[in-house]
Amino acid sequence: MKHIMLLFLSEVHLNRDKKLSLSPYKLSDGTMIHCVQTNESAVRWTVNNLRRQQEQLDCLFYFSTKRTQEEFCYIDEENRGHRLTHEALFLNRIGSFAEHCVRIDYNERSQTEESLRQVLEMADAIRSFMKEQQWRPQEVQLHADFTGGFRHASMMMLSVMQLLKYYGIGTTAVLYSNRNEKQVENVTDIYRMFNLISGADEFINFGSTREITAYM
Repeated sequence: MKHIMLLFLSEVHLNRDKKLSLSPYKLSDGTMIHCVQTNESAVRWTVNNLRRQQEQLDCLFYFSTKRTQEEFCYIDEENRGHRLTHEALFLNRIGSFAEHCVRIDYNERSQTEESLRQVLEMADAIRSFMKEQQWRPQEVQLHADFTGGFRHASMMMLSVMQLLKYYGIGTTAVLYSNRNEKQVENVTDIYRMFNLISGADEFINFGSTREITAYM
């Protein structure tokens, strides 16, 4: 089985002393990890679970805003200064966990039509990558991290997932990093609830029980 992950990249936060703000999270096996960016915990959680199944994360697809592509300065634990982008730091910390990483640019000031174009661009990027790798949709499992982003980021993520669903790619896990509880939560059932609701519309309009049956 092939595994891909979708996320909306968020910014890195610093403490008052300009050092990276570390947040502890507990993995499913009880191991504690310290992350500097909200998406990092979900990626590490996913990779940890896949390794226990003797599988791997094959490709990470992410939306990156103009803000996350801006440079910032921070001081490491040895009081050395560094200057790089939010995205570069994220990739430095998680890049070794995924065989491939694919970015789709997103403009925070986009209007609705532009956001729709970027949703379609992400879905096309995933389909093109799969075609290049010669993967069949039924061989691919999608993992989604809903932690990052802003405003309508979640709606964009859902839109991409629905497009991929019609292409034949099933969503295996939907994750949310709960910083207060120090854990990565599996909220897949909430996503499945949306499928149930769409299945009700499908039944009313077309007499089909496919989505409702899949949910049950």
